[in-house]
Amino acid sequence: MKIKHIWTLLCRRSVIDNETNNLSLYDILEQLTIKINVKKNSEEKIYNINIPIEYEVISFWTKSPDISEFNGELKLDIVNPKGKILKFFEKPLTIPKDKRRLRSRIRISGFIADMEGIYTFRMNYRETAEDQYTKTADIPLEVFIEKKLYDDSNENINKSAKVV
Repeated sequence: MKIKHIWTLLCRRSVIDNETNNLSLYDILEQLTIKINVKKNSEEKIYNINIPIEYEVISFWTKSPDISEFNGELKLDIVNPKGKILKFFEKPLTIPKDKRRLRSRIRISGFIADMEGIYTFRMNYRETAEDQYTKTADIPLEVFIEKKLYDDSNENINKSAKVV
């Protein structure tokens, strides 16, 4: 094995210190609660709730000492509770010959929830474009949807989704 996946986390934000190169992770995500106002008798018609949230998927990788440089690809799949891939991201995974480790960051804007349950952020990598992806981690994110019902007589209801 040329490289080894050490860990992957979901967080709202990360910062790399310029002087020390240390990584700080803020607001690790384990669950989302979505509060949404829904018109009475249409609760079952709610799907694909677009959540305006910015977050990051951070991974830590190490390289075997017996190789000079690693050039591969990583792929992140966002999988709904029923196993359907909702979105995926691919990017190069390169560890230069003068480095032994790498932190990869994928910044994502927006999250689409199509149901309540546990979503999986699946991290994969491959060494060459001809290789199959190898799964390295499944990171769970539990999503709760709280529906507040209203009827047409309540005109002042904000109908947008909120993340708590």
